[in-house]
Amino acid sequence: MSTRAIVTGASGAIGAAISTRLARAGLQVHAIDRSARVETEPPEGVVRGYLCDVADPDAIDRVCTTILADGPVEVLVNAAGIVATGDAEQASLEDWDRAFDVNARAPWLFSRHLLAGMKQSRSGAIVNIASASGLRPPADRFVYAASKAALIQQTRAIALDLGQYGIRANAICPGSIDTPFLRSTKQPDMSLEDFLALSAAANPLGRLATVDEVAAAVEFLVSEAAASITGASLTIDGGRVLL
Repeated sequence: MSTRAIVTGASGAIGAAISTRLARAGLQVHAIDRSARVETEPPEGVVRGYLCDVADPDAIDRVCTTILADGPVEVLVNAAGIVATGDAEQASLEDWDRAFDVNARAPWLFSRHLLAGMKQSRSGAIVNIASASGLRPPADRFVYAASKAALIQQTRAIALDLGQYGIRANAICPGSIDTPFLRSTKQPDMSLEDFLALSAAANPLGRLATVDEVAAAVEFLVSEAAASITGASLTIDGGRVLL
């Protein structure tokens, strides 16, 4: 039987690339997103798309119950996430709650649903899409950086506690990735070419990472080739965290 996987945030650029890559690798991928597009236009090759707002614990309960009714899930990729702007003075309580609900609580809730089955089979791989901001906070991203740092530590704690059952947990920490979202942050008075060049110049390698590179890293981390890798935080940021 093929390995079953859940990918959240599957309608986003990164989540869709991960879903498609894992499906092409032979995994049975169940794609989850809050956008209805996940049901009408699911990523290529997935078993099915499920509409679910991961900020809602009840919605997570329902979708996990539905998927687990057909058997255990061996791979979980938490790619859903939101960005919040502002510093510690400007951020609101609503900003904090929403960012932590999506970026930290949801990955835990999905993991909690799947851990019993993973423990029983004594295998499982969890990959949390965190952020380089969780390692090196940028300006005016107070809440976002805090929530992603929490996700990185959550990943390490799961790796420590559940490793005895053969369960691995790792985080990927992307920096600036060439996605439609990144391009949407371009200043109106700047050309797209100049914006992308400026974004790329902010890291030592002088290039933006791609969604395919993130997806390739996920494929590796859930594979047997990474059987001894757990608790790691893999940065895909061109070396930006070094500056």
